[in-house]
Amino acid sequence: MIDTNTNFKPYVLVVDDVLKNLKIIGNILLENGYEISLVSNGFEAIESLKDDKPDLILLDIMMPEMDGYEACRRIKSNEDTADIPIIFITAKSETEDIVEAFRCGGVDYLTKPFNREELLVRVKTHVDLKRSRDASEKHAKEMIAINAKLSAINEEKQELLNTIEEDLKIASEYIESLLPKRINDDTLKIDWMFIPAATLGGDSFGLHNLDEDHIAMYLLDVCGHGVGPALHSVSVLNNLRNQLLPDTDFTSPKDVITNLNNIFQMKHHNNIYFTMWYGVYNKQTHKLKYASAGHPPALLINKYGKAQSLFTRNYVIGAEAIMGYEEKEVDVKKEAILYIFSDGTYEVFKSNTVPWDVDALHRFLENNNAKGTDELKELYNHQVEVNGSPQLDDDFSILKVIFK
Repeated sequence: MIDTNTNFKPYVLVVDDVLKNLKIIGNILLENGYEISLVSNGFEAIESLKDDKPDLILLDIMMPEMDGYEACRRIKSNEDTADIPIIFITAKSETEDIVEAFRCGGVDYLTKPFNREELLVRVKTHVDLKRSRDASEKHAKEMIAINAKLSAINEEKQELLNTIEEDLKIASEYIESLLPKRINDDTLKIDWMFIPAATLGGDSFGLHNLDEDHIAMYLLDVCGHGVGPALHSVSVLNNLRNQLLPDTDFTSPKDVITNLNNIFQMKHHNNIYFTMWYGVYNKQTHKLKYASAGHPPALLINKYGKAQSLFTRNYVIGAEAIMGYEEKEVDVKKEAILYIFSDGTYEVFKSNTVPWDVDALHRFLENNNAKGTDELKELYNHQVEVNGSPQLDDDFSILKVIFK
Protein backbone atom coordinates (compact mmCIF):
# COMPACT_ATOMS: atom_id res chain seq x y z
CA MET A 1 0.00 0.00 0.00
CA ILE A 2 2.89 2.36 0.68
CA ASP A 3 4.82 4.03 -2.14
CA THR A 4 8.19 2.26 -2.04
CA ASN A 5 9.81 4.87 -4.29
CA THR A 6 10.00 7.37 -1.41
CA ASN A 7 11.32 7.31 2.13
CA PHE A 8 8.01 8.55 3.46
CA LYS A 9 6.48 6.20 6.04
CA PRO A 10 3.03 7.41 7.13
CA TYR A 11 2.33 7.55 10.86
CA VAL A 12 -1.13 6.51 12.09
CA LEU A 13 -2.50 6.91 15.61
CA VAL A 14 -5.02 4.18 16.56
CA VAL A 15 -7.39 4.86 19.47
CA ASP A 16 -9.54 2.01 20.85
CA ASP A 17 -10.30 0.84 24.39
CA VAL A 18 -10.36 -2.84 23.30
CA LEU A 19 -6.87 -4.37 23.23
CA LYS A 20 -7.86 -6.98 20.64
CA ASN A 21 -8.97 -4.26 18.22
CA LEU A 22 -5.70 -2.36 18.70
CA LYS A 23 -3.71 -5.49 17.91
CA ILE A 24 -5.74 -6.33 14.79
CA ILE A 25 -5.60 -2.82 13.31
CA GLY A 26 -1.98 -2.30 14.37
CA ASN A 27 -0.81 -5.53 12.73
CA ILE A 28 -2.63 -4.70 9.47
CA LEU A 29 -1.00 -1.27 9.30
CA LEU A 30 2.47 -2.52 10.28
CA GLU A 31 2.33 -5.24 7.62
CA ASN A 32 1.60 -2.58 5.02
CA GLY A 33 4.45 -0.22 5.89
CA TYR A 34 2.85 2.23 8.31
CA GLU A 35 4.32 3.53 11.54
CA ILE A 36 1.75 3.32 14.31
CA SER A 37 1.00 4.41 17.85
CA LEU A 38 -1.66 2.64 19.92
CA VAL A 39 -3.59 4.27 22.77
CA SER A 40 -6.62 3.06 24.69
CA ASN A 41 -8.65 6.23 25.32
CA GLY A 42 -9.32 9.79 24.19
CA PHE A 43 -7.28 11.43 26.95
CA GLU A 44 -4.14 9.49 25.96
CA ALA A 45 -4.75 10.33 22.31
CA ILE A 46 -4.93 14.08 22.97
CA GLU A 47 -1.87 13.94 25.24
CA SER A 48 0.16 12.05 22.60
CA LEU A 49 -0.51 14.77 20.03
CA LYS A 50 1.61 17.20 22.06
CA ASP A 51 4.76 15.27 21.03
CA ASP A 52 4.02 13.73 17.66
CA LYS A 53 1.38 14.63 15.10
CA PRO A 54 0.22 11.65 13.02
CA ASP A 55 -0.78 11.72 9.38
CA LEU A 56 -4.09 10.10 10.29
CA ILE A 57 -6.12 9.09 13.35
CA LEU A 58 -8.30 5.95 13.48
CA LEU A 59 -10.74 6.66 16.31
CA ASP A 60 -13.22 4.39 18.08
CA ILE A 61 -16.49 6.01 19.17
CA MET A 62 -17.62 3.95 22.17
CA MET A 63 -14.99 4.48 24.90
CA PRO A 64 -15.37 5.15 28.64
CA GLU A 65 -14.88 8.62 30.20
CA MET A 66 -14.42 10.38 26.85
CA ASP A 67 -16.08 8.99 23.73
CA GLY A 68 -14.71 9.39 20.22
CA TYR A 69 -17.01 12.29 19.36
CA GLU A 70 -15.68 14.42 22.23
CA ALA A 71 -12.07 13.43 21.48
CA CYS A 72 -12.57 14.46 17.84
CA ARG A 73 -14.10 17.80 18.83
CA ARG A 74 -11.15 18.60 21.10
CA ILE A 75 -8.62 17.66 18.45
CA LYS A 76 -10.39 19.78 15.85
CA SER A 77 -10.67 22.76 18.21
CA ASN A 78 -6.87 22.93 18.56
CA GLU A 79 -5.30 24.76 15.63
CA ASP A 80 -2.13 22.65 15.95
CA THR A 81 -4.05 19.41 15.40
CA ALA A 82 -7.15 20.53 13.51
CA ASP A 83 -5.77 19.46 10.13
CA ILE A 84 -5.22 15.80 11.12
CA PRO A 85 -7.80 13.65 9.29
CA ILE A 86 -9.87 11.38 11.52
CA ILE A 87 -11.57 8.16 10.39
CA PHE A 88 -14.09 6.75 12.85
CA ILE A 89 -14.13 2.96 13.28
CA THR A 90 -17.25 1.88 15.12
CA ALA A 91 -19.93 -0.73 15.57
CA LYS A 92 -22.51 2.09 15.41
CA SER A 93 -24.35 2.37 12.09
CA GLU A 94 -27.49 4.40 12.78
CA THR A 95 -28.13 7.58 10.80
CA GLU A 96 -27.67 9.85 13.82
CA ASP A 97 -24.31 8.20 14.59
CA ILE A 98 -23.05 8.80 11.05
CA VAL A 99 -24.30 12.40 11.10
CA GLU A 100 -22.58 13.09 14.42
CA ALA A 101 -19.30 11.60 13.12
CA PHE A 102 -19.25 14.05 10.21
CA ARG A 103 -20.54 16.96 12.29
CA CYS A 104 -17.74 16.78 14.83
CA GLY A 105 -15.03 16.74 12.14
CA GLY A 106 -14.52 13.17 10.89
CA VAL A 107 -13.60 12.71 7.22
CA ASP A 108 -14.75 9.09 6.91
CA TYR A 109 -16.00 6.10 8.88
CA LEU A 110 -15.87 2.28 8.85
CA THR A 111 -18.26 -0.05 10.61
CA LYS A 112 -17.07 -3.05 12.62
CA PRO A 113 -16.37 -5.72 11.62
CA PHE A 114 -14.44 -4.03 8.82
CA ASN A 115 -12.89 -5.40 5.63
CA ARG A 116 -9.08 -5.39 5.66
CA GLU A 117 -8.71 -4.14 2.08
CA GLU A 118 -11.32 -1.43 2.52
CA LEU A 119 -9.50 -0.22 5.65
CA LEU A 120 -6.20 0.01 3.76
CA VAL A 121 -7.78 1.78 0.77
CA ARG A 122 -9.45 4.41 2.96
CA VAL A 123 -6.34 4.94 5.09
CA LYS A 124 -4.17 5.40 1.99
CA THR A 125 -6.70 7.78 0.39
CA HIS A 126 -6.79 10.15 3.37
CA VAL A 127 -3.04 9.94 4.02
CA ASP A 128 -2.41 10.84 0.37
CA LEU A 129 -4.81 13.78 0.63
CA LYS A 130 -3.02 15.08 3.72
CA ARG A 131 0.40 14.69 2.05
CA SER A 132 -0.87 16.70 -0.93
CA ARG A 133 -2.16 19.41 1.36
CA ASP A 134 1.12 19.58 3.30
CA ALA A 135 3.14 19.70 0.07
CA SER A 136 1.03 22.59 -1.18
CA GLU A 137 2.40 24.77 1.59
CA LYS A 138 5.83 24.46 -0.06
CA HIS A 139 4.62 24.83 -3.61
CA ALA A 140 2.69 28.04 -4.04
CA LYS A 141 1.83 27.30 -7.67
CA GLU A 142 -0.13 24.21 -6.61
CA MET A 143 -1.97 25.97 -3.79
CA ILE A 144 -5.04 27.02 -5.79
CA ALA A 145 -5.58 23.60 -7.37
CA ILE A 146 -5.11 21.69 -4.13
CA ASN A 147 -7.31 24.07 -2.14
CA ALA A 148 -9.99 23.70 -4.80
CA LYS A 149 -9.78 19.92 -4.50
CA LEU A 150 -9.98 20.02 -0.72
CA SER A 151 -12.83 22.52 -0.92
CA ALA A 152 -14.73 20.22 -3.30
CA ILE A 153 -14.26 17.30 -0.94
CA ASN A 154 -15.51 19.37 1.99
CA GLU A 155 -18.48 20.58 -0.04
CA GLU A 156 -19.40 17.00 -0.94
CA LYS A 157 -19.14 15.97 2.71
CA GLN A 158 -21.25 18.93 3.81
CA GLU A 159 -23.73 18.27 1.05
CA LEU A 160 -24.07 14.66 2.17
CA LEU A 161 -24.50 15.76 5.79
CA ASN A 162 -27.29 18.15 4.84
CA THR A 163 -29.16 15.50 2.84
CA ILE A 164 -29.09 13.02 5.72
CA GLU A 165 -30.26 15.59 8.28
CA GLU A 166 -32.84 17.46 6.26
CA ASP A 167 -34.42 15.26 3.63
CA LEU A 168 -33.85 11.75 2.27
CA LYS A 169 -34.93 12.86 -1.17
CA ILE A 170 -32.21 15.53 -1.27
CA ALA A 171 -29.70 12.75 -0.58
CA SER A 172 -30.64 11.25 -3.93
CA GLU A 173 -29.80 14.60 -5.51
CA TYR A 174 -26.33 14.36 -3.98
CA ILE A 175 -25.84 11.01 -5.71
CA GLU A 176 -27.02 12.64 -8.93
CA SER A 177 -24.26 15.24 -8.55
CA LEU A 178 -21.74 12.39 -8.88
CA LEU A 179 -23.24 11.08 -12.11
CA PRO A 180 -21.49 11.67 -15.46
CA LYS A 181 -21.95 14.85 -17.44
CA ARG A 182 -23.99 14.57 -20.61
CA ILE A 183 -21.34 14.65 -23.35
CA ASN A 184 -21.34 14.77 -27.14
CA ASP A 185 -17.85 14.37 -28.63
CA ASP A 186 -16.21 12.60 -31.57
CA THR A 187 -16.57 9.18 -29.95
CA LEU A 188 -19.75 9.15 -27.87
CA LYS A 189 -22.94 10.96 -27.12
CA ILE A 190 -24.46 10.10 -23.76
CA ASP A 191 -27.73 10.89 -22.10
CA TRP A 192 -29.35 9.57 -18.95
CA MET A 193 -32.33 9.90 -16.68
CA PHE A 194 -32.21 9.48 -12.91
CA ILE A 195 -35.42 9.97 -10.91
CA PRO A 196 -34.94 8.88 -7.28
CA ALA A 197 -37.77 7.21 -5.43
CA ALA A 198 -39.58 8.96 -2.60
CA THR A 199 -37.32 7.13 -0.17
CA LEU A 200 -33.56 7.23 -0.57
CA GLY A 201 -32.34 4.46 -2.86
CA GLY A 202 -29.09 2.88 -3.96
CA ASP A 203 -28.84 3.38 -7.72
CA SER A 204 -25.82 5.09 -9.28
CA PHE A 205 -23.92 4.94 -12.55
CA GLY A 206 -20.92 6.39 -14.34
CA LEU A 207 -18.96 6.77 -17.55
CA HIS A 208 -15.33 7.88 -17.74
CA ASN A 209 -12.05 7.36 -19.59
CA LEU A 210 -9.73 4.71 -18.20
CA ASP A 211 -6.92 5.64 -20.59
CA GLU A 212 -6.57 6.95 -24.16
CA ASP A 213 -8.25 3.89 -25.69
CA HIS A 214 -10.74 2.61 -23.11
CA ILE A 215 -13.98 4.04 -21.74
CA ALA A 216 -15.73 2.46 -18.74
CA MET A 217 -19.53 2.62 -18.39
CA TYR A 218 -21.52 1.07 -15.58
CA LEU A 219 -24.68 1.09 -13.50
CA LEU A 220 -25.23 -0.44 -10.06
CA ASP A 221 -28.28 -1.03 -7.88
CA VAL A 222 -27.77 -1.54 -4.13
CA CYS A 223 -30.43 -3.57 -2.31
CA GLY A 224 -32.84 -1.73 -0.07
CA HIS A 225 -33.51 1.95 0.59
CA GLY A 226 -32.25 4.46 3.11
CA VAL A 227 -28.99 6.03 4.19
CA GLY A 228 -27.06 2.75 4.39
CA PRO A 229 -27.65 1.61 0.78
CA ALA A 230 -27.11 5.16 -0.51
CA LEU A 231 -23.74 5.53 1.24
CA HIS A 232 -22.81 2.02 0.08
CA SER A 233 -23.60 3.03 -3.50
CA VAL A 234 -21.48 6.20 -3.21
CA SER A 235 -18.59 4.17 -1.78
CA VAL A 236 -18.69 1.75 -4.73
CA LEU A 237 -19.05 4.60 -7.20
CA ASN A 238 -16.01 6.43 -5.83
CA ASN A 239 -13.94 3.23 -5.94
CA LEU A 240 -14.77 2.96 -9.64
CA ARG A 241 -14.42 6.66 -10.52
CA ASN A 242 -11.03 6.94 -8.80
CA GLN A 243 -9.85 3.40 -9.69
CA LEU A 244 -9.14 2.59 -6.04
CA LEU A 245 -9.63 -1.18 -6.18
CA PRO A 246 -6.27 -2.85 -5.45
CA ASP A 247 -4.66 -5.14 -8.05
CA THR A 248 -7.45 -4.54 -10.55
CA ASP A 249 -7.39 -4.27 -14.35
CA PHE A 250 -10.21 -1.78 -14.85
CA THR A 251 -10.36 -2.65 -18.58
CA SER A 252 -11.49 -6.16 -17.61
CA PRO A 253 -15.15 -6.27 -16.47
CA LYS A 254 -14.75 -9.68 -14.83
CA ASP A 255 -11.68 -8.45 -12.91
CA VAL A 256 -13.56 -5.37 -11.67
CA ILE A 257 -16.62 -7.35 -10.59
CA THR A 258 -14.50 -10.06 -8.96
CA ASN A 259 -12.58 -7.53 -6.85
CA LEU A 260 -15.71 -5.58 -5.95
CA ASN A 261 -17.18 -8.84 -4.72
CA ASN A 262 -14.06 -9.55 -2.67
CA ILE A 263 -14.09 -6.14 -0.96
CA PHE A 264 -17.82 -5.57 -0.53
CA GLN A 265 -18.89 -8.88 1.03
CA MET A 266 -22.27 -8.27 2.65
CA LYS A 267 -21.23 -9.93 5.92
CA HIS A 268 -18.87 -6.96 6.42
CA HIS A 269 -21.33 -4.34 5.13
CA ASN A 270 -24.55 -4.69 7.15
CA ASN A 271 -25.88 -7.46 4.86
CA ILE A 272 -25.97 -5.14 1.85
CA TYR A 273 -25.36 -6.55 -1.64
CA PHE A 274 -25.76 -5.00 -5.08
CA THR A 275 -26.26 -5.84 -8.75
CA MET A 276 -24.20 -4.26 -11.49
CA TRP A 277 -23.59 -4.00 -15.24
CA TYR A 278 -20.03 -2.95 -16.19
CA GLY A 279 -18.67 -2.47 -19.72
CA VAL A 280 -15.44 -1.21 -21.32
CA TYR A 281 -15.43 0.19 -24.85
CA ASN A 282 -12.20 0.09 -26.89
CA LYS A 283 -12.11 3.10 -29.21
CA GLN A 284 -9.51 1.49 -31.46
CA THR A 285 -11.08 -1.94 -31.99
CA HIS A 286 -14.72 -0.80 -31.51
CA LYS A 287 -15.33 -3.76 -29.23
CA LEU A 288 -17.26 -3.68 -25.98
CA LYS A 289 -16.33 -6.05 -23.15
CA TYR A 290 -19.05 -6.42 -20.54
CA ALA A 291 -20.21 -8.35 -17.51
CA SER A 292 -23.44 -8.27 -15.53
CA ALA A 293 -23.77 -9.49 -11.96
CA GLY A 294 -27.38 -10.29 -11.10
CA HIS A 295 -28.33 -7.21 -13.12
CA PRO A 296 -30.87 -6.74 -15.95
CA PRO A 297 -29.32 -7.21 -19.41
CA ALA A 298 -28.31 -4.05 -21.25
CA LEU A 299 -29.71 -3.48 -24.74
CA LEU A 300 -27.57 -2.75 -27.83
CA ILE A 301 -29.42 -1.57 -30.94
CA ASN A 302 -27.57 -1.09 -34.24
CA LYS A 303 -28.42 1.65 -36.72
CA TYR A 304 -30.70 -0.73 -38.64
CA GLY A 305 -32.81 -1.40 -35.54
CA LYS A 306 -31.50 -4.88 -34.78
CA ALA A 307 -31.36 -5.39 -31.02
CA GLN A 308 -29.03 -7.52 -28.92
CA SER A 309 -29.33 -8.34 -25.21
CA LEU A 310 -26.01 -8.03 -23.32
CA PHE A 311 -26.03 -10.34 -20.31
CA THR A 312 -23.76 -12.70 -18.37
CA ARG A 313 -24.86 -15.28 -15.81
CA ASN A 314 -22.98 -13.89 -12.84
CA TYR A 315 -24.19 -13.80 -9.25
CA VAL A 316 -24.92 -10.57 -7.36
CA ILE A 317 -21.98 -8.76 -5.75
CA GLY A 318 -21.38 -9.26 -2.06
CA ALA A 319 -23.57 -12.28 -1.33
CA GLU A 320 -20.94 -15.00 -1.65
CA ALA A 321 -17.18 -15.28 -2.13
CA ILE A 322 -17.25 -16.36 -5.77
CA MET A 323 -14.38 -16.94 -8.15
CA GLY A 324 -14.83 -17.23 -11.89
CA TYR A 325 -17.02 -14.31 -12.88
CA GLU A 326 -17.39 -14.28 -16.65
CA GLU A 327 -17.31 -11.52 -19.24
CA LYS A 328 -18.31 -11.32 -22.91
CA GLU A 329 -17.35 -9.16 -25.87
CA VAL A 330 -19.35 -7.70 -28.73
CA ASP A 331 -18.53 -5.66 -31.85
CA VAL A 332 -20.09 -2.18 -31.77
CA LYS A 333 -20.97 -0.68 -35.14
CA LYS A 334 -21.20 3.00 -35.96
CA GLU A 335 -24.39 4.70 -34.72
CA ALA A 336 -25.26 1.83 -32.38
CA ILE A 337 -27.14 2.73 -29.18
CA LEU A 338 -26.56 1.12 -25.78
CA TYR A 339 -29.07 1.30 -22.92
CA ILE A 340 -28.00 0.35 -19.36
CA PHE A 341 -30.70 0.48 -16.69
CA SER A 342 -31.91 -0.76 -13.31
CA ASP A 343 -35.04 -2.83 -12.66
CA GLY A 344 -36.79 0.31 -11.41
CA THR A 345 -37.29 1.35 -15.06
CA TYR A 346 -39.72 -1.50 -15.75
CA GLU A 347 -40.95 -3.01 -12.45
CA VAL A 348 -43.85 -0.60 -11.91
CA PHE A 349 -46.77 -1.94 -9.90
CA LYS A 350 -50.39 -0.82 -9.76
CA SER A 351 -53.63 -2.52 -8.81
CA ASN A 352 -55.18 -4.51 -11.67
CA THR A 353 -52.08 -4.17 -13.87
CA VAL A 354 -49.27 -6.54 -14.70
CA PRO A 355 -45.79 -5.00 -14.27
CA TRP A 356 -43.45 -4.92 -17.19
CA ASP A 357 -40.57 -7.35 -17.46
CA VAL A 358 -37.18 -6.63 -19.03
CA ASP A 359 -38.35 -7.95 -22.43
CA ALA A 360 -41.20 -5.43 -22.44
CA LEU A 361 -38.73 -2.64 -21.71
CA HIS A 362 -36.48 -3.83 -24.56
CA ARG A 363 -39.45 -3.76 -26.96
CA PHE A 364 -40.36 -0.24 -25.84
CA LEU A 365 -36.81 1.04 -26.46
CA GLU A 366 -36.61 -0.72 -29.84
CA ASN A 367 -39.89 0.87 -30.94
CA ASN A 368 -39.22 4.38 -29.64
CA ASN A 369 -35.50 5.12 -30.13
CA ALA A 370 -35.87 5.92 -33.86
CA LYS A 371 -38.90 8.21 -33.59
CA GLY A 372 -36.87 11.38 -33.12
CA THR A 373 -38.36 11.96 -29.66
CA ASP A 374 -36.79 11.69 -26.22
CA GLU A 375 -37.41 8.00 -25.56
CA LEU A 376 -36.03 8.23 -22.01
CA LYS A 377 -38.60 10.86 -21.10
CA GLU A 378 -41.30 8.91 -22.94
CA LEU A 379 -40.38 5.81 -20.95
CA TYR A 380 -40.59 7.65 -17.63
CA ASN A 381 -43.90 9.29 -18.57
CA HIS A 382 -45.31 5.89 -19.48
CA GLN A 383 -44.33 4.38 -16.14
CA VAL A 384 -45.72 7.36 -14.24
CA GLU A 385 -49.02 6.89 -16.09
CA VAL A 386 -49.09 3.19 -15.20
CA ASN A 387 -48.12 3.92 -11.59
CA GLY A 388 -50.65 6.70 -11.23
CA SER A 389 -48.08 8.91 -9.47
CA PRO A 390 -44.75 10.59 -10.39
CA GLN A 391 -43.20 9.02 -7.28
CA LEU A 392 -42.26 5.47 -8.28
CA ASP A 393 -41.52 2.76 -5.72
CA ASP A 394 -37.91 2.38 -6.88
CA ASP A 395 -35.20 4.56 -8.44
CA PHE A 396 -35.66 5.13 -12.16
CA SER A 397 -32.12 4.97 -13.63
CA ILE A 398 -31.15 4.58 -17.27
CA LEU A 399 -27.96 5.47 -19.18
CA LYS A 400 -27.98 5.90 -22.98
CA VAL A 401 -24.75 5.75 -25.02
CA ILE A 402 -24.58 6.45 -28.77
CA PHE A 403 -21.38 5.22 -30.48
CA LYS A 404 -20.28 7.50 -33.33
